Amino acid sequence: MKNKIIAISLMALFAWANLQAQTEKGGFIIGAGGSVDVSNTKVGLSGAPSKTSNTTIIIKPEVGYFLIDDFSVGLSFSVEGYTGDAGGAHADLLSEFKYFFKGTNFRPFVKVNAGYKYKDFWGLFAQSIPVGDVQGFAFGGGAGGAFFVRNNISIDLGLQYLHSNLKRFSVPYSSFGPIKEDNPLKANMNEVKVYVGFSIYL
Repeated sequence: MKNKIIAISLMALFAWANLQAQTEKGGFIIGAGGSVDVSNTKVGLSGAPSKTSNTTIIIKPEVGYFLIDDFSVGLSFSVEGYTGDAGGAHADLLSEFKYFFKGTNFRPFVKVNAGYKYKDFWGLFAQSIPVGDVQGFAFGGGAGGAFFVRNNISIDLGLQYLHSNLKRFSVPYSSFGPIKEDNPLKANMNEVKVYVGFSIYL
């Protein structure tokens, strides 16, 4: 009986050591996440309703390096395309500062992001004039959890908040020619997104 207890204890210790090695100093994390959102909206007068529909697809690859145990520094690149009555695209290039809490098959994490954001507003109109493209600085953070299905592979679920200060960098055209920049477009965006993906720990 004593030998069985010792054997079980050693196996548990070995499994715990392997799990901690997933996020140890000097390791790499490679991941990919995404989401799909389909929305339908009906708006207008009761006698003449107007219906709009949009489909949004987000793809988000990520790579990171563990500077110390449980803390990684890396980059993520997010591409968001949407179709419908006002189609367009987003693109984010963000730093990823991520900290993993201790755990067994489940490791909660928190993160901080900062970087660059591009937004296509060509599908939107202000006084019948296309708005154009904007870009600028973005920052935010998030939280989530990594569910380990194998020693070095996890299924990830995360929630991210991102605030962006954007300015127009291309001048749109109207039927009367280029639009003057007497009142340059500025946009402040606040976004909350849910991501589902996977990560590989090397």
